[in-house]
Amino acid sequence: MRKELMLLYCIVAGAVVVLSFMVGDLRLRVLELEAGVVADTLPVQLAAPILPPDPFAVLVRAALEAQVPAHLVLAVAQVESQRDSVAVSRRGAVGLMQIMPQYHTVSTLALCGELWRLVEMDCNARVGTHYLYDLYTKHGTWRMALFEYVGAILDGQVRYLAAGNAYVAAVDSALAPGHKLFDD
Repeated sequence: MRKELMLLYCIVAGAVVVLSFMVGDLRLRVLELEAGVVADTLPVQLAAPILPPDPFAVLVRAALEAQVPAHLVLAVAQVESQRDSVAVSRRGAVGLMQIMPQYHTVSTLALCGELWRLVEMDCNARVGTHYLYDLYTKHGTWRMALFEYVGAILDGQVRYLAAGNAYVAAVDSALAPGHKLFDD
């Protein structure tokens, strides 16, 4: 499963790079037309280098959009994937926020348009942070939201108390210095 997702991710990333080069080539042609010069007289590299998005910035942007404390989202991503955007769990959870595609199809489609985009850093962060917000709204505390996020709550009941407490403790210790996991 991991190999298939990595292959899909590489194909998607490759398509983005090719598209970026095509856009860069298009910019070059526009500059040629505006300047009235031939391509040989222009510098070869006009476009900025293509850099992958910064996981920190992507997570903070998603947190702001979903109205979830950014320090909490960063801590959850650290615990879930060590902020590795291509992480895939044994159970099939993917990305920074370790989203299970089979459980988040509707939200992924609503937020990102297509299910395959869940392997993209931005989509994954948005789905995960919106899910955290929904859980907070449902339970009223971040502690219980994290319990359900990790799967310690089933059918509205805490089923795995030790796992939930361990997850909350891990997220709490991953919080940036000076931040606490508040339940308000």
